Amino acid sequence: MKKILICIRVPEEALEKYKDRYEFDMPPKDKGSYTTEDVLPIAPQYDAIISHVRCKMHKELIDACPNLKVIGSNGVGFDQVDAKYAGEKGIPVINTPMAVMDPTAELALTLLLNVSRGIYFFDKRVRTLGNSSLPSFGTDVFNFARTPHGKTLGIVGFGRIGKTLARKAKAALDMNIIYYDPFKAPPEVEAELDAKQVDLETLLKTSDYVSIHCPYIPENHHLIGEKEFSLMKETAYLINAARGPIVDEAALVRALEEKQIAGAGLDVYENEPQVTKELFAFDNVILTPHIGTYTFENRSNMLQEVIGGVTAVLEGTDPAQIPNIANRAFLR
Repeated sequence: MKKILICIRVPEEALEKYKDRYEFDMPPKDKGSYTTEDVLPIAPQYDAIISHVRCKMHKELIDACPNLKVIGSNGVGFDQVDAKYAGEKGIPVINTPMAVMDPTAELALTLLLNVSRGIYFFDKRVRTLGNSSLPSFGTDVFNFARTPHGKTLGIVGFGRIGKTLARKAKAALDMNIIYYDPFKAPPEVEAELDAKQVDLETLLKTSDYVSIHCPYIPENHHLIGEKEFSLMKETAYLINAARGPIVDEAALVRALEEKQIAGAGLDVYENEPQVTKELFAFDNVILTPHIGTYTFENRSNMLQEVIGGVTAVLEGTDPAQIPNIANRAFLR
């Protein structure tokens, strides 16, 4: 029976339908997740490893697994895996591109609305002062008196999550959608969303909200930094529910201190799980602990998507028939 290691604890019942064919191991209840150091000494016995952010599937660990046939990443991001090296060794990397679309886009929209209307600020005021006096105002996203009724949403990275956010923002708030992505969306998608591809500078200068949804690759490190914040409107907000290092956090703090932008909603951080402490001082910043996919329903959906891909590889399915292979370009 083939053995699969899951590096983060998941509900046992989610694995029931596979247990007649596979043996699963995962961290004990009191540990929660495994690190790279935890996995290294036990790795050789496994045919598949489903990694987590604390377990870096880099060259050393991959080489320590002589029986390894497939790597899973329980999320759409897989920057904790050396996907190129794995591909060169003929090892597919499986991720969860479909399950994460709606919850991540939903959280980005939630952050956008929350920071716009000052929900955190007003909640804190009511809790600490015990009254509902209004010392300042938020800003609206939708206003029937405007045409278009919604403000401009600039989406950096127009993949599955970016497009899903655009659909929600367009349908709910009639937002004007522009996007920056090296790959132009199909004409029918642009028509459906009334979305326009622009360069990054144009997006930053014209957007009321800049929402990041591109992958974290070396080229995107500090994609949004001091220069980019200087281009944004003073009334604009930054939303990041993608990967922390895409934003230069020190530059973000300076932009907030100097009021170059109106605020930010962050679900990810440059040195996660640590958060730049200077961000705590701002009432116009919403901070959540990387919860883009953290719903009961979605955690189950993600697990089924990644295990479905992993077991398909183990059962010899033609890779062309497995939609969630993330390192297909590197596979040999």
